[in-house]
Amino acid sequence: MSHSYALPSPPSPSDPAEAARWEHTRLRRRLLDGQWKRDLEQRLQDHLGTVRRVAWGPPDLSANPYRVICRELSTLYLSPPVVRHDQAGDALAPLIGESGLIASSGLWSTMTRYQSWVIGCREYLTRVSTTTAGELRYRPVAPDMVIAESSLDAPDVPLMVRELRLRTLPGSKKRPIWTWDVLDVRDPKSPTYRVHEAGTDGGLGNDITASATRSDGQLSGDRYPYRRADGTPILPYVMHHAEHLGDRLWDPFEGLETLEGSMNLAVLLSFWLHLVKDASWPQRWGINVTPDGIEVVDDEGNARRIEIVTDPAVLLILRQVMEGVTPSVGQFQPGGDPVALLQAIESYSARLAQDAGVSGSDLQRMSADPRSGYAISLSNDGRRGSTAVHGAVPGGGPAPRCDLGGAGQPGHREQLPGERLLGRLPGDPAVAGRAAGAARACAGHDRGWADDARGRLSRAQPRADA
Repeated sequence: MSHSYALPSPPSPSDPAEAARWEHTRLRRRLLDGQWKRDLEQRLQDHLGTVRRVAWGPPDLSANPYRVICRELSTLYLSPPVVRHDQAGDALAPLIGESGLIASSGLWSTMTRYQSWVIGCREYLTRVSTTTAGELRYRPVAPDMVIAESSLDAPDVPLMVRELRLRTLPGSKKRPIWTWDVLDVRDPKSPTYRVHEAGTDGGLGNDITASATRSDGQLSGDRYPYRRADGTPILPYVMHHAEHLGDRLWDPFEGLETLEGSMNLAVLLSFWLHLVKDASWPQRWGINVTPDGIEVVDDEGNARRIEIVTDPAVLLILRQVMEGVTPSVGQFQPGGDPVALLQAIESYSARLAQDAGVSGSDLQRMSADPRSGYAISLSNDGRRGSTAVHGAVPGGGPAPRCDLGGAGQPGHREQLPGERLLGRLPGDPAVAGRAAGAARACAGHDRGWADDARGRLSRAQPRADA
């Protein structure tokens, strides 16, 4: 017998600050992934109230500068990077070669979209793992599903991660439950990896490590699975920051103005659509007459209004109200000028891009009207400037600022000795730990790699045709 269950809602953190961060980050993710219609509906309701909101009709979701700006600034992975090792030669080709495990995992084809998430949400994580078949997996982890802690000496590098994950445990009749993956390397001598049920208050419930990992449940201390070649425990996560600050782990509210502006732009465009549909022709009026066919309409939310169709193609029949009084009929000018209103809205849209840090000289309009902000695009110079801020410049350039958390270690530089790596069994978590280091090196986010004479991974270089 098959069973189908509705997915349970994820619990919220008990800490009010973390709950606020999660809620706001989820709004950002919905805007980035095209799932913000309900948010716009709520924004319209807040602005208009029930009666006016119903009169406007469907919302207009045709413009989302927040998503466009984040996509346009995501230039670091337009060409797949090439990973090299100074001394290992072809020994590491099975891992870092063009047909190696990293390239075969599909990592580079996903990173452009991933970078837009990093820029839009300000932080994002990737969890690295291996399958029993020896394949690498890079799984994006949204920051609104994570609680993390760091050290005082490196506040922007996580040393403890609690990730909220939906699991179906053996014997649960395929009923999914929310669980916490808890990985902690704050004490290198006693690292821990546990899986707990998620409590309704967001806390840790029963320890289900054994059933969730299909093991004996002892994955802490000496049996902690994620380690460097020298045995140092690490987290199987790479944390990306949109901007290097160094004094905090999360920066969730930076750029709030651009997000709010995008939502308000959608409100304005919805008003423009309402104007074009319902008020772009002269408004008729009558004295001592009433239209025949008026109906009282009940809308959702128990709102009631009087309605009659007044489309220009409809014959409007008027009935005299008072005998002996001459009726009068006339018309006002149109309720608004759609052209002038749209120009004002487009100027508002263009200002959003400039307020987001995109120079006006870098904006490349995809419209004959230079005031148009509908299709925001960056020029090549603007893209290069964005790369300097949000990632390594192809072919060299300023020090990169799209920093990664270094697999849980401050100043992390993952050594990839070929004789040890290639001798590991497929699916060994240690391979995933060093693959995280390789991915970090490919992005060119460690200073001084080119000067390291001990044969570690070199900084990524662009392809000749990039």
